[in-house]
Amino acid sequence: MSGMPRTHRCGRVTLSEMPGVAVELARFWSPSTPQSLGYQLAVMVVLMALMIPLMRYALFPSGNDFDDYRDKLQFASQSLTFTRDRERDLVVVVGTIKNDSDVTWRNLYVEARFLDIKGEMIDSQSYGLSDVIVRAKSNSAFRISAYAVHPIKEYARVVLTITSAKSKSWWYDR
Repeated sequence: MSGMPRTHRCGRVTLSEMPGVAVELARFWSPSTPQSLGYQLAVMVVLMALMIPLMRYALFPSGNDFDDYRDKLQFASQSLTFTRDRERDLVVVVGTIKNDSDVTWRNLYVEARFLDIKGEMIDSQSYGLSDVIVRAKSNSAFRISAYAVHPIKEYARVVLTITSAKSKSWWYDR
């Protein structure tokens, strides 16, 4: 019983009667120690700073990796048309994206390569389709447009590629 602190009749233990580690803990958390409030606040701030990133990953997971599903998200149809906006020609691509996966995708980024009649690339554009959500096992429509850099008669066809997308998380619903 030599390592156990002795208690007085009132049930309180004095610091001189406690083992070493217990003394330090009692000093640290004792409200009667003047410097302990600052230490306590510092420890709480450090603990909260460590908890915030951990809570972010626990509560808001990053979702599925697009590379694992790239072959399940394809363009089902697309058409290349042209129009005029004021004094400039516009290249317009309208189509649908087919999702064969069990994941809902949002924030798609699409690369459009415009080819001439010989199949050579004459123009390229990247588009963020932030307003398009492709639900699992369904199709969604899209429309992209850009000013033509070459005369429209040089644009023969377009090749589209989805370069990235984010999976829709349980916490993000729009």
